[in-house]
Amino acid sequence: MGFYIDFSAISLEEFKSILKDSNLVPSRMLLKEYADFYFKLLGEVNIDTVDELLIVLKNKAKISEFSKKTGVSIEYLTILAREIKSFRRKPSKIKEFPGIEVSIVQNLAKVGIENAYQLFSEVLTSENRETLSKKTDIDLNEILKITKLADLSRIRWVNHTFANVLLNAGFDTVEKVANANPKVLCAAVRKVNNKNRFFPGNIGLTDIERCIESAKIVSLDIKY
Repeated sequence: MGFYIDFSAISLEEFKSILKDSNLVPSRMLLKEYADFYFKLLGEVNIDTVDELLIVLKNKAKISEFSKKTGVSIEYLTILAREIKSFRRKPSKIKEFPGIEVSIVQNLAKVGIENAYQLFSEVLTSENRETLSKKTDIDLNEILKITKLADLSRIRWVNHTFANVLLNAGFDTVEKVANANPKVLCAAVRKVNNKNRFFPGNIGLTDIERCIESAKIVSLDIKY
């Protein structure tokens, strides 16, 4: 499906189910509470996919116009737009991932790869990674490490730092995170962070559960 979730392949009904099953942050709980009522109204104006919905929620003016057309409140549409856009946040830069040597960042930049999005299509298979290793003179093991970090960063809520924590905790692919037991993953993350202090404090079980939920809808495009 590509680096990002393909919104054109997700129907409104499917996205409504995703919302209703999600462990949303408190400020977005109304998306679940009013999902059945408001998504029924959305379905009545020939909006079939999340991609189509995002187009009509592009900015404040469009949201106001669409609210009048559908009867869906501006507040609901505004929060819904934020929720959708959070699935497509800016890709992490290679130099932001902890533990990546400057020379590796520079060699990747020479072939036009400066962030996780640009790396993605170049590392989908072992053959792709071998080619990139030879082209950049970067050790294959380092290419695999960066591949895993970039892959993990596709999960919503996972930034460059947390991708590194997951990698060091042994949950080094999207698939492993998606299939993880929340308590086991939470314990592994805390152990790694307590030892290395990648970020202050400890991540809670609820946040780990959100991470796992998000991983479940990320496509498993990279072959290990």
